[in-house]
Amino acid sequence: MSATPKRGPPVKIIAYNLTAPKLAMGKMMEQGPVLIITFQAQVVMVIKNQSGEVVEGDPGAVRTEHRGGW
Repeated sequence: MSATPKRGPPVKIIAYNLTAPKLAMGKMMEQGPVLIITFQAQVVMVIKNQSGEVVEGDPGAVRTEHRGGW
């Protein structure tokens, strides 16, 4: 009898607006080139239970995320 792995609650992320990515910095390292890219996104993030009810987050709250460092 095999056990079915349990999955966590589904996370839903909706991106409404993404700015064009910008190259913030580039540097040559020992292991190769490293680029730092930044962007901004307006997102809604919620976590739902198995019944589809929102258990964390607010589906109506749009927040701005600043990302970079890849």
